[in-house]
Amino acid sequence: MPRILDMDEDMQDPEEGYVREDMLKRPHLPVSVSSRTKSGSGGWWISSSSSSSCMRRKDDFRRLIVVFVLVISSIFLVVVFDVRRSGWSANTIEAVHGGGGGGGGDGMGGMYHYPVVSDVVGTGTGTGTGIDVGVNPGQDPHPHHQQDKVKVPGQCTTWPVNPDGTYTYPSKPPSRQQQQPSFELQSFAPRNGWHKPPNITIKALIFYGRRRTVDFLDCYLERNLVTNGGFLDEVWFMVHTDDVEDLKYLDQLVASKKKEGDGKGKGSNRYKIVRPEGMCQGFDYACMWGKVVEVGTIYVKIDDDIVFIHPDTIPQLIWTRITEPHPFSISANLVNSPMTGYKHYDIGAIYPFYPDQKPKPSRPALERWRPSDWESVSAPIPIPIPDKIVDDTPESYYEGHPWLLSKEDILTNTPMGMNNNNNNKNKYDTAWKSWMISSQQQYSLLRNLELNTMWRYHFGSKLSFPPPSPSTSPSPSTSTSTSTSTPNTHTHTNPANARSETNTNTDTDTPGGEQLFSTNYNRYNLNFAVFWGHDILLSLPIPSDDEEYLTVTMPKKLQRDFVVDTRAVVAHLSFYPQHEGVRRTDLLDRWRALANEVVCRGDDGNRDGGGGGGGSKRPFDGRCDGF
Repeated sequence: MPRILDMDEDMQDPEEGYVREDMLKRPHLPVSVSSRTKSGSGGWWISSSSSSSCMRRKDDFRRLIVVFVLVISSIFLVVVFDVRRSGWSANTIEAVHGGGGGGGGDGMGGMYHYPVVSDVVGTGTGTGTGIDVGVNPGQDPHPHHQQDKVKVPGQCTTWPVNPDGTYTYPSKPPSRQQQQPSFELQSFAPRNGWHKPPNITIKALIFYGRRRTVDFLDCYLERNLVTNGGFLDEVWFMVHTDDVEDLKYLDQLVASKKKEGDGKGKGSNRYKIVRPEGMCQGFDYACMWGKVVEVGTIYVKIDDDIVFIHPDTIPQLIWTRITEPHPFSISANLVNSPMTGYKHYDIGAIYPFYPDQKPKPSRPALERWRPSDWESVSAPIPIPIPDKIVDDTPESYYEGHPWLLSKEDILTNTPMGMNNNNNNKNKYDTAWKSWMISSQQQYSLLRNLELNTMWRYHFGSKLSFPPPSPSTSPSPSTSTSTSTSTPNTHTHTNPANARSETNTNTDTDTPGGEQLFSTNYNRYNLNFAVFWGHDILLSLPIPSDDEEYLTVTMPKKLQRDFVVDTRAVVAHLSFYPQHEGVRRTDLLDRWRALANEVVCRGDDGNRDGGGGGGGSKRPFDGRCDGF
């Protein structure tokens, strides 16, 4: 047997005396390899024959092939990781809430695997300190203001962001530079204003997964805290993501509230982080409900892509929840929901908006939200195929494109009109999937906000329910209100303390339940709804499709309706089939601009906050091409 040259012992076969073929992958190969003799088990004899130089070349060639494959694989993995981190995690797979098809359902972070994490808030008030991601307490809650210097793949802004990623606010809001009147919004508060019901704890549950929308949702939450005259005792962020940047943002947001706190409950004493129990992933939301079971507590469940909350919404829902104990849950009146969306269509709240048909932007980058800031257009030639409403590729329109109001006040050729007329059998399913129908609803809401015609959304009536029983409410029943939906004008600087001069309520009347709509045990979207804690406790364990279970299964089982309070208007950005199309519009920028104007600033108009405003918000992303 020839001598084995300079081999480690673990590379030698003790019985055959040769080096196994799989050992050739080791970095310290023998100095000569010969094919003179091959063993029966497939190894190679080592020898110093005359063919050693040829075999060395073959060996070198093998090593080069291995190195080449490893390098290519490494590059591919780096690219995939980077795309997922910066693009997919924030846009492509960031579904909202729910999990089902049909008329509703959506899922946040549908492709992520959520790890087991420890509790931050337990049953009770909790003492949340945030998520440990190496962030210093009190650090800027908007890390993108300094760190995100380049355009994030799949996301951009139509605001005049500087090349280095920074953003400088104009000295005055754009509308005031144009000498437009300051924005006032209708309120339908009782004559004596909104007053929080005594002896009832109210907590908001934010099903959290994305920072881009929560960044300005924070302003609406701040304004509704009890410390700012609102109804919310606490805000719980129910974590449903493993995206590092989104988790870091949330931790910094809560830390910033602690820094701002005055020791009397403001800030971080009100904002808490709740981590799910066990494995919490994809469209499974069963893990989110286990801690929301306190008897005598009202929970306001809010998805993280709610982009507008009317100042009456939370007070109205709370008082309806108290006034009408029979319904299993009370939902807000959702803009961008198939069922209520077509109610809005039927009662005249929808306008003929169409996507900009130009191939590229025709205006400079601006921070604006009013539809009248853009020109009106003639309606384009109608799309003859109804399926085009869903299948029309968003890539047909440039990133950051607006939707423009038609000069012809005809709805039949709009996306909602075509779906209503030609696709009646699957109307709701199409509306849930269609980014164009979602966009038309949201631009119509912006138009109604601009015109102060929010009363257009108030349909429904006073409903008759069975008398309350101990199983339906932990609090005594109260008298119901006989008020009507008569609007008054109220400056949006202090929504929690709205006053109405024309509402027919008297000081002794209890508000709530004036205009309700029962879903009749049909599935409805669970983007914004209020529950008693004891009703959630009664419903445990909640399955993965919590939307079907809480809007259909439990109400039907208990014979307690799931109802919509149509005076409580909110806007929902997108269901996951709509994400890509809605993302290519300028809607996110418009909703941020509206929030900056009406809620993010303090009562003194300061863009840094004060008086519960939370401070104006900036984009996370670089400027869209062409602006």
